[in-house]
Amino acid sequence: MKGIDRFSNKAEKYELYRPGYTEESILKILDLCNVVSNNGIKVADIGSGTGKFTQLLLDKGFYVYAVEPNEQMRSIAEVKFKDFNNFYSINKTAEDTGLKDNSVSIITAAQSFHYFDLEKTKEEFMRILKAEGKVVLLWNFRLRESDFIKEYEEIIYNFHSNKVSPTHAQDKMTDDVFKKFFATYEIINIENSQAFDFDGLWGRTLSNNHMPNENETEYLILYNSVKKLFDKYQEDGKILFKYRTQIVVGDL
Repeated sequence: MKGIDRFSNKAEKYELYRPGYTEESILKILDLCNVVSNNGIKVADIGSGTGKFTQLLLDKGFYVYAVEPNEQMRSIAEVKFKDFNNFYSINKTAEDTGLKDNSVSIITAAQSFHYFDLEKTKEEFMRILKAEGKVVLLWNFRLRESDFIKEYEEIIYNFHSNKVSPTHAQDKMTDDVFKKFFATYEIINIENSQAFDFDGLWGRTLSNNHMPNENETEYLILYNSVKKLFDKYQEDGKILFKYRTQIVVGDL
């Protein structure tokens, strides 16, 4: 599993400023997975991070095995879900989940699948998934239609690429990838969004891995660039981030 440590110093900002998933998303997933009753169903949420999608699964009554190798992100989820009896935190990876054979009915991966070793992951998923079980992949992809987003991405990727190449899951997760991984699959898209004041936009910016730290020269340069962009495009003190939540549901 690549990139385990990419968000180690960004976990709190990731939890605060990254988008979650809509109620429409989870309802559509339940429908595509043919789930009538959630009673007793076990789900493996792989690369679960701080629990953005885990939350929806727990609220629907699933038994959730949250597999997350990053200690900082996993710790946030463990605190957040400490009162859920149906939550199980596991310090493992997509390629080695530590779960039993044929033990889960659904496998989910929200904003994480592009970090997996797909050959090893498929083998592991086939091992832990029950017969006729489903695999669900999700991403919140920024819509690149507005001038604001185009300019914003140019700013952050200039800073990003100085330290690490961005993953660009939005461009790399194609039908060719899904055809190799799944026997059959279908894709749906759902609208999602976040509205930020400047503090929120700045927090959202710093949640990207390998943004500069306060003691680095680039930090103030980045701050001024983002502030100038916010002032240029804000309306009533807010800027809107629009997303396309892509959901892939398939059989192995």
